[in-house]
Amino acid sequence: SGSLKPDRKFGEDLRPKDAKKPLITLPPFLEEIAELPKRTYLVTNIAVFGIFGLLPVFEASFVSSSIGLNFGIAMFRLYNRGAPDTGNDEDMAMRPVNKRASFLTFGICGLATALGGLLGQLLKPLLFFLSESAAISLGASAALCFACSFFKVQGE
Repeated sequence: SGSLKPDRKFGEDLRPKDAKKPLITLPPFLEEIAELPKRTYLVTNIAVFGIFGLLPVFEASFVSSSIGLNFGIAMFRLYNRGAPDTGNDEDMAMRPVNKRASFLTFGICGLATALGGLLGQLLKPLLFFLSESAAISLGASAALCFACSFFKVQGE
């Protein structure tokens, strides 16, 4: 009793700490066109594309609307991913169009929609409880969600 003991050892904070390594890393050749999403961005994309992708499950006439809405949302999210934040809505409205990024956005979203629709048709036997149009819509939504979550078109 009456003895003082230090909380930590002398010089403990001077040792280098091992930095946490990420679980998944991108190969160097993909770093220019792809980026791992932050958790909140990925969850937001999954929620948005999930909601609009499931519309045709409840009403078959929503297939074209679902794919069209998802295509537009994906183009918006992909084009603005990595763009500098102006902090002002007026500046964002007047931002000049990046032609390279626009063409890449349209190409990536178009290809993702086509591949997603094909994926939906191929997975239709596994999704036997869905109509073919709902499976195509879900496939397109999943592919668009993946495209705008992992790809980036705005340069540094």
